Amino acid sequence: MSSPTDLDVAPDGSDLLLLCEQGGSVYAVTGAASATVESSSSSSIAHYEIGDLSRLMCHNGSRGLVGIAFHPDFNAQT
Repeated sequence: MSSPTDLDVAPDGSDLLLLCEQGGSVYAVTGAASATVESSSSSSIAHYEIGDLSRLMCHNGSRGLVGIAFHPDFNAQT
């Protein structure tokens, strides 16, 4: 991952985090809530790309994907 711009917690109480990159990639990150600084190297933190908006991005300079938001009814949508 390069140039992360936002990290947001899913409002459904799960262990899901969404991480955005300036270039347009969106990653789901799991296992981070149970990780500690001491165990981060051996923890089960995983990430996988769930979206690629790069073809829609103009990411030169300070432009690009700078944040993410969850739908107000996210819990009902899942």
